[in-house]
Amino acid sequence: MKLPDDPRQLMEMEAATLRSLQLVEAERSQIKRQIDTLRSSLAGLKRERFWAELRLRYVRCAGAIRKWLTLPEWMRFLVWLSAGITLAVGLAITVGPKVAVGALLAGCVVALLSAFPSDTTLEALRQRLMDHLPRLLESHTQLLAELAQKKEELLQTERQVATIRGTLEEIRRSRLHRLAVLASADWRSFRGEMFERFLVQVLNELGYRVHHTGKSGDQGADIICERDGYRVAVQVKGYTHSVGNDAVQEAYSGKAFYQCHGCAVITNSVFTSGARELAQRVGCVLIDQTMIPDLIFGRINLIQLSCQTRVQSQGVA
Repeated sequence: MKLPDDPRQLMEMEAATLRSLQLVEAERSQIKRQIDTLRSSLAGLKRERFWAELRLRYVRCAGAIRKWLTLPEWMRFLVWLSAGITLAVGLAITVGPKVAVGALLAGCVVALLSAFPSDTTLEALRQRLMDHLPRLLESHTQLLAELAQKKEELLQTERQVATIRGTLEEIRRSRLHRLAVLASADWRSFRGEMFERFLVQVLNELGYRVHHTGKSGDQGADIICERDGYRVAVQVKGYTHSVGNDAVQEAYSGKAFYQCHGCAVITNSVFTSGARELAQRVGCVLIDQTMIPDLIFGRINLIQLSCQTRVQSQGVA
């Protein structure tokens, strides 16, 4: 896959890919919920079919028994119940209580079967069950087809997720490689404009809109960086010695001249205590050589840090 060379285009591509991934993952979650609903419906349909078939078997069994019975319903019930009790008592006396209980239960079952509704009622119930079972079978077949379709959609969605994640990982590896190349540069030895150009490249890679003011007439700011409408005036110091409070004053002046929201001083050296004290008073961000790697890899957000520093300076004031 061909990736753009422009850092902002690469970041926009990463953001767009991430949005696509979130949309596809949301679609995948929805399909999974639909599959769960279909499976639940299938389970309920299977239970309904099981009980319908069981009732149909019971109706057929009761109908077969009733063919052998010609007495009125109430008389048949009494006869079978009396026979069951008599058999149970006889068996209890001659054989034992366990056999008697079994015989009594069998007599009760036969009595219930004999007391089942009339043949007309059985036939009507049988007809309803015979009409209902094909509809259950048709619904079952339809749900199975829908389930198979949703499973295929889920498989396609999983493939899309895998493809998008692969693209996202490729973009992130590319960005990380480019940042690693910058971090591996000998930026500690850079002086003057060389260090300024290096920071311009770093800030560009991190997605800031960067304006390099130039060597002469910078009015206290070597770089103006912007993101989401927030502007920061940056004074750059590629030094071998400590950076004093004059650099903070220049950055603060550049903030006013270029109408920025915040200011910062970035150096590949260290700051004096005076510079730190003044920066705390005026709300200026200080980034020294120990913080450069974090800045390169985006662990330091210059805009957020500037906002926090401004708030803290107002508390100090």
